[in-house]
Amino acid sequence: MRIGLTGGLGSGATEAARYLESKGYHIVSGDKIGHKTLLSPSVKSALVKRFGEGILSSAGEIDRRKLGEIVFSDDQARVDLNHIIHPVLLQYLRREVTRSEAEKGVVIVDAALIYEWALQSYFDVMIVVNAPLQDRIARAVARDNLTEDLIRQRIAAQMPLEDKAKLADYVIDNLGSIPQLHEKVDRIMQALLL
Repeated sequence: MRIGLTGGLGSGATEAARYLESKGYHIVSGDKIGHKTLLSPSVKSALVKRFGEGILSSAGEIDRRKLGEIVFSDDQARVDLNHIIHPVLLQYLRREVTRSEAEKGVVIVDAALIYEWALQSYFDVMIVVNAPLQDRIARAVARDNLTEDLIRQRIAAQMPLEDKAKLADYVIDNLGSIPQLHEKVDRIMQALLL
């Protein structure tokens, strides 16, 4: 069984994934797949060609923060980024999901952009973690060490959580404490008989 777990920046989906992993479920992290994609020589070369050497760190790797500053303030740059990375990213993701599903039977993909990538049909079940905008901003500012304006730019670049929730099989409203979030996750997994 393939379960897509998504939300928006600061919604709590990754916390839900960490909790599920602590309970023995296999998690495929969209962020980790994204990091791996940026290490691909063909992707790195295409990104430098499009965005310039200013996106490289002192070690010569793609600096995600520098790249993010460009693509979250320029819609065309974001389209170009997606055009470059998505084919490789989706190949890595599918390979990891297929391997994990064969080994474990159940695989959960924690990725913020499942709907934006139009991947929801790849999953048997979609779970969306929702939270109020101000809570999301506060969490993301504290976690990512970015300004509120930069967080708002990144949130604006994602599909609205309300739209994701309408498309989901299950919605977790993350309105309280972390233990309350965990309880809601447990209820969904029990409903799925997992």
